[in-house]
This record gives sequence, C-alpha cells and structure tokens, in this order.
Amino acid sequence: MEGILFFAPLIILFIIYYKVFRIASDIKEIKEMLKSKIKTEL
Repeated sequence: MEGILFFAPLIILFIIYYKVFRIASDIKEIKEMLKSKIKTEL
C-alpha cells in the first residue's frame, strides 16, 4: 500500500510533464507552419 502512495505523485507529475511537453511541441509545429505559410505568401 505504501508503494502505491509513493508512486502515485510521481505518475501524476509524469503525466503533467508529458502533456506540457506535447503542447509545447505542438506550438512549435504550429509556429513553423505559420512561418512557412507567410514565406510562401510573400
């Protein structure tokens, strides 16, 4: 039982970090897409 209580916060932290990382990478991809769009339109 103590093992579960010890690992639960770590798992939650991992999920939060993973989601933040995914959002950050998505934002990077969107920025790159916008940059290439602007370049092609000019």
